[in-house]
Amino acid sequence: MAIIKQEKDDSSTQLQHQQLEFQKLQEKYVLLLEDKKRQDVKIKRWVRKASKAEKMVLELEKANGSLQEQCHNQDKVIANLDEQVDHLLSIEQTLSSEK
Repeated sequence: MAIIKQEKDDSSTQLQHQQLEFQKLQEKYVLLLEDKKRQDVKIKRWVRKASKAEKMVLELEKANGSLQEQCHNQDKVIANLDEQVDHLLSIEQTLSSEK
């Protein structure tokens, strides 16, 4: 009878130990789950920010293309004006040499 009581006490102690371990694991699981939720929120924020940044980059690339085109057109205008100035200087030189 004493052996059965000892086994029962050992089983009861083991069960209490397992219940305590289970409770600790449950608490750890809850903490990990909360941490995962926070990480998910952070990831969603970063994805939104990255998406906005990507849109901004595309808009800036488009604006840059437009500005490059404007610069190219201005270069053409300047080259045309240089030709006209050279032509006028040539005319002035010709008129000066005729005097």
